[in-house]
Amino acid sequence: MSAHLPDLRNWRDVGGLATSDGRRVRHGVVYRSASPMFLDAEQVAQLVDGLGVRTRVDLRSDVEIAEIANEHLTKAVPVAHLPFRAGGTWQEHPAAVEVGSRVATHYLRYLEHSPASVTGVARLLADPGTGPVLMHCSAGKDRTGVALAVVLSAVGVLPEEIVRDYARTQDDLEALLDQLRTLPAYAERLAVLPEEGLTAEPASMEIFLDRLDGEHGGARSYLTDHGVEAEVLKRLEEALLA
Repeated sequence: MSAHLPDLRNWRDVGGLATSDGRRVRHGVVYRSASPMFLDAEQVAQLVDGLGVRTRVDLRSDVEIAEIANEHLTKAVPVAHLPFRAGGTWQEHPAAVEVGSRVATHYLRYLEHSPASVTGVARLLADPGTGPVLMHCSAGKDRTGVALAVVLSAVGVLPEEIVRDYARTQDDLEALLDQLRTLPAYAERLAVLPEEGLTAEPASMEIFLDRLDGEHGGARSYLTDHGVEAEVLKRLEEALLA
C-alpha cells in the first residue's frame, strides 16, 4: 500500500526495526507522524485507502484538539485520544546540563504523569482490530517518540533501532515546525520553548532509554507495574513483530 501525503510531515512506517532475537517490526501496522490536521480530503482518502489506516491515536491535549480540527479526517478515521502530559511545561535546567539529558528528563515526566495513556497505547496496539494505526502528537517527536519507544522496547526492539527511528525526525524538523507556526497558538508555544524543545538528537532518546531501564527496570517492567497483563504483552508482540 502507498500514499502521497505532502501535507503530513514527519511521517513514516515504523516497520522494519530489528529486535534482539532477530525479528522485525511488521510493515504497514504502525505509522507515526506530526499533526495530520493539515490534510485535505484527497490525502485523507489516501491515508485510508492507500495505507489502510483504521485508527488514529492522538496524543495531544484537549486544548490542542480544540484549537484545530479536520472534518475530513474526523469522519474518515476513528480516533483514540490518549493524551500524554508531562505535568507542566519544559523545566529550566542549569546550562551545564547537556541537551540530551534535559530532553530525557522531560520524556520521563510523561511516564510519571500519564501512565494510563502510556499503557493505553500498549493495549490499543495489542488489539489486532485497531490496526493499521497512525500515531501522532503535534510535531510527532516527543510524545509520539516516547509512546513508541516504550512499546517497541517492550517487545524487544533494539535500543539503537529505536534511537535511529526517533532521530529521523531531524530530516523534516524545520518543515514541520514551519507548518505548525502557521497556527497562531502553536507559533506562540514554539516561540517560548527552550532550545531542547526544538531538537530530535539521538542522545536524547539514548539517555531516555537508559534511564527507563535504570529507573523503571525497562519498558516491559514499567508496563506490567502499571497494570498491563502478560497476555496483553504477548498479543503486543504478535501484533507488532514478524
